Amino acid sequence: MESSDAAPEGKLCYIKATDVFNLPAQEMTDEEMLQIIDFQHKMAYAVANGPQAKAAGGITEDEAIEIARKAMVEDIGDKAKGLKLVAAEERYGWKAYLWDITDWEEYNAKGGELGWSIQFNNVDDIENEDDLFSYDCMVDAMDGSICGANTRQGFIDGETVWYEH
Repeated sequence: MESSDAAPEGKLCYIKATDVFNLPAQEMTDEEMLQIIDFQHKMAYAVANGPQAKAAGGITEDEAIEIARKAMVEDIGDKAKGLKLVAAEERYGWKAYLWDITDWEEYNAKGGELGWSIQFNNVDDIENEDDLFSYDCMVDAMDGSICGANTRQGFIDGETVWYEH
């Protein structure tokens, strides 16, 4: 909707003029909540990959993946050869998630706001979690620096084994 005046009573909709959702007075259905989540994911992707982000000095999803791939090779060497990119949301054509990292202390030490979450792993379908080996990397969406990286390798006493890089 262009303005709140045009918003239908009791219906979920997004008001462009104010950048807010018009929420129904009654409890929202699961479908309505999923519509909000879906919309926010699409907006984050569009902003990060749109000409505005590039003009502001931001990096694209593909650039973030290449930065993460190089960091992975530097961090884990030959173990990187068997790892493949895990697509974040194939139904939308996304290869990575774009997150607001403003409040994530482990990723925003230098004050970044948006980060590309890139994951590589060694299996297509995890049948036995002990076989999983993955490399996760958060790349600053504006300057392409590495915000954080870790590997995940199996379990000890039912707990995931993480190694930070």
